[in-house]
Amino acid sequence: MRFLSICTAIILMSGCASTEPKIQKHNDNFPYVEIISPVEYRSEQYPAPDTFAKYPGGKERLMNYIRMNTRYPIEALRDGDYGDVIMTYVIGTDGLIKDIKAETSPSEDFTKMFVRLIENMDRWQPAMLNGEAVEQKYAIKTRFNEAPIFKGN
Repeated sequence: MRFLSICTAIILMSGCASTEPKIQKHNDNFPYVEIISPVEYRSEQYPAPDTFAKYPGGKERLMNYIRMNTRYPIEALRDGDYGDVIMTYVIGTDGLIKDIKAETSPSEDFTKMFVRLIENMDRWQPAMLNGEAVEQKYAIKTRFNEAPIFKGN
């Protein structure tokens, strides 16, 4: 039996009016926290939209997709790798994902898994600003806790 502790956050990299992050817990069965980023994450390239990008089916479906497709990579388990994985990506004006980047990862095995997970997401509804679609930057943060070491019999 594999032990996997995952704490996932979707970090909204576009701005909001507040300078303090707001944290909201969404589901006790799958520890997920949405963190709305402070104003310093806004930029000309990723302005604060009137309507944020939406995953088809909403946050619950996105979290279910992440939960069902996140596994502790067997190579990382064998090597004893653990820690935080932060992946950023951009939702384009067409709703497709681009510019996937590992901001931090304990190993290439985690990075590869999350690149596949993000690449295979359904098309999003793009963010809107003044009635026009705009790009929006998101991030996924997941913590993999140290797994117990299993010795062969």
